[in-house]
Amino acid sequence: MSICNVWFECDRALVVVDTEVMGPGGELLQVSKLCALPHAHAVMAARGHLLFANRVFTYWQLAGGDFDSMIDRASEVLELAFEETLQHAAVLDVRDQSSDLQEIVLAGWSPRQDRMAASVYKHSAAEGFTVDTLIPPSFYLAPWDNSMTSHPMDQELPADPTRICRAQVARSKELFPRVGCGGEAIAAHLFRDHMLIVHHPIGDEAS
Repeated sequence: MSICNVWFECDRALVVVDTEVMGPGGELLQVSKLCALPHAHAVMAARGHLLFANRVFTYWQLAGGDFDSMIDRASEVLELAFEETLQHAAVLDVRDQSSDLQEIVLAGWSPRQDRMAASVYKHSAAEGFTVDTLIPPSFYLAPWDNSMTSHPMDQELPADPTRICRAQVARSKELFPRVGCGGEAIAAHLFRDHMLIVHHPIGDEAS
């Protein structure tokens, strides 16, 4: 149950993910769920199958171009990456996750709109791929449910992004104790001409 949180305004954005996954033997592993695409002034964050996330990242790398061209080709890239993920998962004897939610967030500077932009792409067995284009100022939090409504839901970029992460980790481990969630919070701060990636320990809700 990966974390992916996005806050963004016209001139800046913040994308936060966690690092923990459950390995094939039940061990907890630390991995990267956020990939920088500095040539496009963008980052990609993922929830779901790492094979899928890595294929999407690779195809966007091979396509080149700016943020807007990546958005224009998103449907093609995601469909191709998803079909190849299913094939490779079968070859590698990885559990078939075709019915699980796969999610990709692409955030960065849009030359076409002359501002920050962000889109959330989700795949489910029932609906296939859907897209939610965020309009600034805005935010997107995943996972999220009503048990966490006591935590701030401000659209403004938070000074401490780990506060919400702690609530998300606690709730995820309560619902799915055998699913990896937590580790570090990797925060990507995006601006028109630069980005900064910062590591934060998530800790627990008591900290």
